[in-house]
Amino acid sequence: MASSELDRIVDAVISGAHYKYVSPDFVRRVAEGESDKGKSSKETIKAVKNKLHQVGGAYQPGQMNYGQWLKQIDEAAASGDEADLRTTCAMIMAHHASTRERLDFIDVFYREIFAAVNRPASVIDIACGLNPLAFPWMDLPTETRYLAVDIYQDMTGFLNGFFRAAGINGSAETTDVIEFEQPGHVDLALVLKTIPCLEQVDKFAGKKLLERINATTLIISFPARSLSGRSKGMLENYEAHFLDLTSEKNWGIKKLIFPNELVFIVEKEG
Repeated sequence: MASSELDRIVDAVISGAHYKYVSPDFVRRVAEGESDKGKSSKETIKAVKNKLHQVGGAYQPGQMNYGQWLKQIDEAAASGDEADLRTTCAMIMAHHASTRERLDFIDVFYREIFAAVNRPASVIDIACGLNPLAFPWMDLPTETRYLAVDIYQDMTGFLNGFFRAAGINGSAETTDVIEFEQPGHVDLALVLKTIPCLEQVDKFAGKKLLERINATTLIISFPARSLSGRSKGMLENYEAHFLDLTSEKNWGIKKLIFPNELVFIVEKEG
C-alpha cells in the first residue's frame, strides 16, 4: 500500500473520538500490518480500530476523567498525607483493567519485587498504562528518575501532572512502544503485562523489546487471567512462551507468582 494511502488511513483512525490520542506512529505500525492482508482501505481502517481496541481500548472500558483526577491528585499530594495519596492513586488505577487487577495485592507485589532487586536510581515503565500511580507502593525515593512510555497522549499528559504534583523526578512520553529510542541506560525496566498485547500487533514484539531495552534488570509479567476471567492454561502457556523468548540468553531469571500475574525478574547484567 502506498505511503499516501497509509497516511490517509492513519488520519481516518485518529480523527475518531476513540483513538484521537493514540500515537500516530503506533497507529501507522498497526495499519502497515493490516494493509499487508489485501484488504480495502475501508476494511483496513476497521481492522486497525479493532486491533487498537484489543491492544489498549479494552483496558479502558469507561471514561478517563484525567482533569478531575489530576485535581484530586493535587489535593492529596498537597495534604502531605501519604495514605490519602495512596487512596487517591488506587481509586484512579481502578479505572484501568491492568492496574485494577493488581490492587488487591499491590503491597505484596511491589514489596516482593523490590526485595529481589537492587534499589534502582532509574526506571523505565514500558506501555505503562496507569502503573506509575503505583509509585507510592514502590518505596523508592522521589528523586528516582522514572520514565513512563505509552501510546496514549492524554494518559501521558496526566501522568506528567501526577509526577509534578507528587514531586517525583518523572516524565511520561507518547511513543510507539514496540520500537522507540530509549534515552540511555536505566537500572530497572518494568514490562508489565505488555508483551501479550504488543504481540497482537507484531508477533516478534516481545523478542524485539527484550533485545532493545537497555537496562540492568527487567521486571516482565504476564496475566494469569484474561479480561473475561478465563485462566485455564494461561500460566503454563505464558511461562513456556517467556522461556522460549529467552532461551538463547545467558540471563539470570527468577519467577514470582501472584494471584493474577506471573512475574519474571531478569538480570541482563551483573
